[in-house]
Amino acid sequence: MDFKPKPVHMFNSYTKLTTAFAAFALLFSTGAWSQCAPGEIAVDYAITGGSYASEISWTLNDALGNSVFNGGAPISGQWCLAAGDYTFIGSDSYGDGWNGATATFTAGGNVIGFFELTAGSSGSLVITVSADVPGCTDALASNYNPLATIDDGTCCFDDLVTINLYDAWGDGWSFGGVAGGLTIFGAFYEFAGGSTVTLDFCLAPGCYSGQINIPAYASEGSWDVVVGGAIIATGGGEGELFFSTDPACIVAGCNDVASCNFDPAVNLNDGSCEYLTCAGCIDPTACNYDALATLENGTCDYSCIGCMDSTATNYDALATIACVDCCAYCMEAFAGNLTVGGGSWDSEVGFTLLLDGVVIVTGGAGTYPLCLVAGCYTIDMTDAFGDGWNGATYSFDGYDGVNVYAGDINTAAVGDGSSVGTDYIDFNGGQWVVLI
Repeated sequence: MDFKPKPVHMFNSYTKLTTAFAAFALLFSTGAWSQCAPGEIAVDYAITGGSYASEISWTLNDALGNSVFNGGAPISGQWCLAAGDYTFIGSDSYGDGWNGATATFTAGGNVIGFFELTAGSSGSLVITVSADVPGCTDALASNYNPLATIDDGTCCFDDLVTINLYDAWGDGWSFGGVAGGLTIFGAFYEFAGGSTVTLDFCLAPGCYSGQINIPAYASEGSWDVVVGGAIIATGGGEGELFFSTDPACIVAGCNDVASCNFDPAVNLNDGSCEYLTCAGCIDPTACNYDALATLENGTCDYSCIGCMDSTATNYDALATIACVDCCAYCMEAFAGNLTVGGGSWDSEVGFTLLLDGVVIVTGGAGTYPLCLVAGCYTIDMTDAFGDGWNGATYSFDGYDGVNVYAGDINTAAVGDGSSVGTDYIDFNGGQWVVLI
């Protein structure tokens, strides 16, 4: 929504009073009806305790440096002061600040001072006490202050909207050098310390959205939105802050862009977002690519990708998607498979293929891809039971399907034909090339 809110004085949070009783309550609570003598000004003070109240002390000095009040925390009450400047000095005996404690000073319904000690042993705040009460003096405004004596230009003739930010631990939302707070209306409002931050805005009826950022301990954060003394929206933790002062502008639905049913027109998430119907593998190179899926669910499978060239040494007969430049080719004297077995007792079968006394491959029944340089090889065969291979054979078959050599222990060139046997195999020429 293209709307620039009218700023409202942060400390003026009064709404129009419509009954005599409400006016009476306001006068009493703000100190306008107080025990102060004529010429004195009632100043309400509230000093919270934070995490270590026993370490806190304070004093209020007049313009001459004389202490007029002092005490500890937590405490609240009312001072009767003459007009002028006063210095509030807050101290911490441990020297690590007030640990979330704050001091707030109010006169005539307006906050005239706010103090917090975020670190160190002491700090000070100058408070100006005046008989004049600034505020909105127009009775038609939503933030009319009947106690105001001078108009400060903050009158709001739309809705006076108060956004309260809370921290349960009392140390604000910023953490580790990262600012926490609320981004709304193009501005960022930091919640640096303390338990509460109050922001007032003068807004035309409508729907509004902001973003809560809490870099750590998000569970401590919460917020509410107040209009005319009534809470119209609440929330907690990080995420969107949404509220409406005009029900007609609300569009409920799913506004999470990562969901299957995201609707860009929605401004109020009603919890209907779902993440299953559009989930699947969205990688077009995967075996199980789902062209209809829009949300990746981590199920992509790549097991069907392999070398589909039957002349390659790493040919994968089960592959359905060809890999890119992964096939390996043997250009030596022999490129193919050595297959051993096929008899009735393959578990007894063993062999070793050697070149010049060096073992090339050894094992039992099975298929062994080979790329052999030119040379004279020996294949030593064994049978664990000593009764021959019982129909098992060895076979050298090229990747082109041509059988080059075949034999078995029973017909071996050397051996007893039962327990051991050796054949001699001659391969010639070639070179090795691998494409990766």
